[in-house]
Amino acid sequence: MKQPIFVYYQRDDFYQNYRRYVKSRNDAQLGDKSKANDFTNCDPEAKMVDGKLIVPCGLIAWSLFNDTYKLIHNNVTFLVEKKDISCKSDRDHKFGSDVFPTNFQIGPLKGGKTLDPSIPLSKKEDLIVWMRTTALPTFRKLYGRIYVDLKENDTITV
Repeated sequence: MKQPIFVYYQRDDFYQNYRRYVKSRNDAQLGDKSKANDFTNCDPEAKMVDGKLIVPCGLIAWSLFNDTYKLIHNNVTFLVEKKDISCKSDRDHKFGSDVFPTNFQIGPLKGGKTLDPSIPLSKKEDLIVWMRTTALPTFRKLYGRIYVDLKENDTITV
């Protein structure tokens, strides 16, 4: 296989098309810092227990896929590059470069991955990929790319 090699993850029986799940997000909040206090449609993940607002809010963001993988070939771990795995239009227009995670996955109950509050949402490509919901309960999403050529009969340990 010639590089780049695309690495996907697959989820089975995960209903991203469930009505309450799909509606539990606020696109204005994701794209504009001035709308960070808007938590319309974010229930049940709009506020923390102590009343602080969550950015990004909603069930979709809260359930962000948090599995990690290590791919090893000849005792060398591949670097899985996560740059440019999301749609450019999503990065440039739907997720703000001035919007940063606030109060996200803080507290006793966590649903998914923790987001670094110093990196804007437009740079969190795994979040952007996850937020593009699917129509079917079994789906694959791009996890990253490997920039190494593989030869026939190479063995990769996951």
